[in-house]
Amino acid sequence: MSEKVKLRSADGEMFEVDAEVAFSSLTVKNMIEDTGASAPVPVPNVNSKVLSKIIEYCAYHVEQDRKSKDADDHAKRQIEEETTKWDKDYINVDQAV
Repeated sequence: MSEKVKLRSADGEMFEVDAEVAFSSLTVKNMIEDTGASAPVPVPNVNSKVLSKIIEYCAYHVEQDRKSKDADDHAKRQIEEETTKWDKDYINVDQAV
C-alpha cells in the first residue's frame, strides 16, 4: 500500500492522493518537504476544480511512467504516443475551470 498525502485546496476541499502523485508536482513536493505530510498540505491560490485537474494530470503521468519502466521499446513508443494524445486532449479542458 502506498503512502497517502492530503492536499487542501484554497477553498478548503481535501484530496487524498498517493505520495508519488503529489511529489510529481515540484511545488507540492517542496511544500511537503518543508512542512511534512502529517497534516493536510495547503495548496494556496488553487481552487478545488483546478486542483482536481492537476491531480488527474499527475496521476496519469505517474501511471504512464510505471507502465513504461518495464516495457520493451515497442511498448514504450505506444505508451509515449498514447500519452501525447492524452496530453493534447487534456489541454482542451474547459477554460472555466
